Amino acid sequence: MNNSKAVNPWNITMVVIKRFYSTNSKYDLVDARAIKTAFDPETSRYNFLLKDLLRSAKVSEARQLFDQMPRKNTCSVNMMISCYLKSGNLSYAKELFDNMSDRTAVSWTILIGGYARNNQPMEAFNLYIEMCRSGMRPDHVTFATLLSSSDESVTRKDLCQVHAHITRLGFVSDLAVCNSLLDSYCKSQCLDLAVRLFKEMIIRDTITFNTMITGYSKERLNEQAITLFSEMQECGFRPSDFTFAALLRACVGTDSAALGKQVHGLVIKTNFIRDVFVGNALLDLYSKNDFIDNMRKLFDEMPALDGVSYNIIITGYVWNGEVEESLNLFRELRLSNFDRRNFPFATMLSLAANTQDLEMGRQIHTQAFITTADLEIQVGNSLVDMYAKCGKFNEANIIFENLADKSSVPWTAMISAYVQQGLDNEALKLFNEMRRDNIGVDQATFASTLRASANLALLSLGKQLHSLITRGGFLSNVFCGSALLDMYAKCGSLKDTIVIFKEMPERSNVSWNAMISAYAQNGDGKATLRSFEEMVESGFRPDPVTFLGVLTACSHSGLVDEAIQYFDSMTQTYQLVPRKEHFASLVDVLCRRGRFSEAERLMTQMPFEPDEIMWSSILNSCRIHKNQEFAKRAADELFNLEMLRDAAAYVTMSNIYAEAGEWEQMAKVKRAMRERGVRKVPAYSWVEIKRKVHVFTSNDRTHPLNEEIRRKIDNLMKRIKDEGFKPDISCTLHNVNDELKVESLKYHSERLAIAFALMTTPDGSPILVMKNLRACVDCHAAIKVISKVVEREITVRDSSRFHHFKDGASAGLGKSAGIPSRHFWCLMAVQNIDELLVMAIICTTAWHADSFTGWRRLLIDLQICSKGRSISGFESSAQNILRFRIYCRQRVQLPFVATRDPGSDVAAKVATTDDEAARVAPIRPVAPPTPATAESLAGSNTLAVTVGSDIEVPPGAPIHLPTFDGTNLLGWLARADQQFAIHRTLPKHKKELAMVAMEGVTLHWFRWMANRKPHVPWTEFSRDLVVRFDECYKGSAYEQLSALRQ
Repeated sequence: MNNSKAVNPWNITMVVIKRFYSTNSKYDLVDARAIKTAFDPETSRYNFLLKDLLRSAKVSEARQLFDQMPRKNTCSVNMMISCYLKSGNLSYAKELFDNMSDRTAVSWTILIGGYARNNQPMEAFNLYIEMCRSGMRPDHVTFATLLSSSDESVTRKDLCQVHAHITRLGFVSDLAVCNSLLDSYCKSQCLDLAVRLFKEMIIRDTITFNTMITGYSKERLNEQAITLFSEMQECGFRPSDFTFAALLRACVGTDSAALGKQVHGLVIKTNFIRDVFVGNALLDLYSKNDFIDNMRKLFDEMPALDGVSYNIIITGYVWNGEVEESLNLFRELRLSNFDRRNFPFATMLSLAANTQDLEMGRQIHTQAFITTADLEIQVGNSLVDMYAKCGKFNEANIIFENLADKSSVPWTAMISAYVQQGLDNEALKLFNEMRRDNIGVDQATFASTLRASANLALLSLGKQLHSLITRGGFLSNVFCGSALLDMYAKCGSLKDTIVIFKEMPERSNVSWNAMISAYAQNGDGKATLRSFEEMVESGFRPDPVTFLGVLTACSHSGLVDEAIQYFDSMTQTYQLVPRKEHFASLVDVLCRRGRFSEAERLMTQMPFEPDEIMWSSILNSCRIHKNQEFAKRAADELFNLEMLRDAAAYVTMSNIYAEAGEWEQMAKVKRAMRERGVRKVPAYSWVEIKRKVHVFTSNDRTHPLNEEIRRKIDNLMKRIKDEGFKPDISCTLHNVNDELKVESLKYHSERLAIAFALMTTPDGSPILVMKNLRACVDCHAAIKVISKVVEREITVRDSSRFHHFKDGASAGLGKSAGIPSRHFWCLMAVQNIDELLVMAIICTTAWHADSFTGWRRLLIDLQICSKGRSISGFESSAQNILRFRIYCRQRVQLPFVATRDPGSDVAAKVATTDDEAARVAPIRPVAPPTPATAESLAGSNTLAVTVGSDIEVPPGAPIHLPTFDGTNLLGWLARADQQFAIHRTLPKHKKELAMVAMEGVTLHWFRWMANRKPHVPWTEFSRDLVVRFDECYKGSAYEQLSALRQ
């Protein structure tokens, strides 16, 4: 009886299985372990049902079934943990795992893999540590799963510990585990450990090589990546699509078009060209190397395309400013069947932001909203950036506040937009708010904030940011370093700029461009060109920004030949297409030197129409050179531009008409400004005192210390007037009497700022003043004298450049600097007006006042030195002397040629065109004169310079100047003008003759002055001048002049 009632567990199991299969006929097999082990049949049945529901993605029914299970085993819990992890419910999965009574290696591995898939590598590694502490032994799947989660956040120490555990457990020979470890080392920037592991691996496969090639290319070790690919082929491994993708990424870093095309050919040869993944990598190569034509051809020929293909080519067109092509491809993409959520919305929004096309940006926003792509972090950040850069800060703030993940990216986008819109104070406030909210600041944030500090010239704030960058470990970052360079340069601290540049551990084109721009802003043309050459020698390839900085420096320093040379090298040497701003810079260089015909010819040869920037540049130069005819033409061109919204252009036109006394025309220009809604930007200056910024406008009366500031200015004006300063009333353009003009000049904003700084800073400390517009000529001359009387170094940064004033001189201004201070004050002592003018001309031949802008400043200085005495006619009579000086020093085309004989029928005349100058044969250079030659020069009133025998003039024919008896300086200069005729430019290596002639003229003047002993100040000034001639005369000049003086 007992036997008949005995229950056979295996029979019950088979009954359960039979009943289950009767209702689930699709199951054909039963796991043998289910039969061999004693298990709960009911739980097994539930597990089968649970697995079936999960396979059918019926998650809610699976949860209900799991909750209804009377008993759950490890398999049941593992399946539900996996279900929670796949749906992103990590907290439920972790809670279920924590409540497990019996955990296996599979349970730990499932949970570790879940955190890995959800981009939480550190939690995955913490689980692994907890697993090891619990005594559970990980298997090869555990290691592969764990290592797949690693990224840059995983430390080198963590990976080394895992590596040691792998070795101890004997998995070092497992290829899958080693490949995973290799990949983890590369992702965590431990390339040295990856290389060591790679060399120790006995077994390798294609994945191994792919991982290392990717690691090399990620660290920009592109040569090593390419070498490893060659080694892979030698070992007989067949490349895969991932191999070519990694290799092409390395080719992008080498900037080698030939290498990329070779890989392209290998892709075709191995028939991977049909693989869309490899095709996209090729598209990316051509896109990032700016080979737009190759990129388009490949795109059109690709047999298969996907959304990534469109994203790459659209991004390539956006980077290269091809707006229409980008829009056309985006419209084409919209008509495709690709997933709209993966459209390049972020790229198109950046295009709208860069072009400030608000309408386009809103349309892209609408499409992103429809596809819910606006919820993605990258698209949301791009929306903030687009609205902010288009000036719609309210919309930007709304999107910013609704972002789910407020990382540093949207904060940086807002800060950058504020800076771009000129709202630097708001940018700095947002940066402070960002730090108060404990948002991590990255290198991009620092770069944008440094730009705001630089624009406001807040040196103290810039130094604080420098400290934060150092503490944050970003000092070695090339972008932060370049932003620091720019900040110190724009704050007038060129020494700090040079120090930062020299200490940079890594440099890029951005760094070199910042340094070149710093020298250019400070008017140091030679240092700019020297930096350019050093950049090229260091292996960096100049880009359009580099050449723009060089051309700007040439413009400020009057280096015409050099500007033309570097402009030509853009196309001939570096295959760069000059942009409109490059043409505008070269036009500015030519116009500043009065070469209007060449500037006009260049403008007619441009591939685009001249814009307001070019015509404004011409207008400013015409005002300096008093070229009324060309000025009126430029003004007419500007006036006809209906879209002209730059108030500066209208102001310049108004100034020219005012200087010419054409008040009706000036009123017409101002009326046009009102009708077109153009408002003149008010001039204001500011100075930072004790970390507080003080802003002044012209004739400002709002400052709390207004009365004290005005008394200070009145005192300064009285002191510089005593020094000989005379206001230049041409700088004020109101139709009022001279007294009111002088009064209006006195309270310009920069003078108010300087007066306030003198009152509130220690004696002897330097002063830095910023101005939003260009400083006028009168303020420039006044500040020069102020720096002498107050014994301060004063730096003024206007909208164009830096102006450094010290000891009564304007330093750091290249070759347009007026009279040096040590000479200026000597000239102040000269009593005879003729002697003063001769001394000034000697200065012109002795130092760098060799631009027409410098010539105007020289006249201002002479006005001061003359102490009210008349110097009328001096500019026109002595102009050829200046041109001769320019010719000798810079070898530009000048209006001179030597005549054969003062009585010759071919006596030279001043030519008026470049064509006439070009018809004259060049003069052969001669060696510097001997002491005997110098003696003959000193003993005669006629300057004779022997020329070579292989030219048209007879051997020994002298260059004659008229006899000068000192009685009529202006008449003598006029006769000297007639003895000079046009001569075309000498080659660079044939300038010695012109140098000899110049030095001979100087000796001639010295001899005349020496004969008038009572009135010639034989001072340190004279000695300093003649030292400059020692090289030409082999040391004899000083002795000759000393003999003359005795």
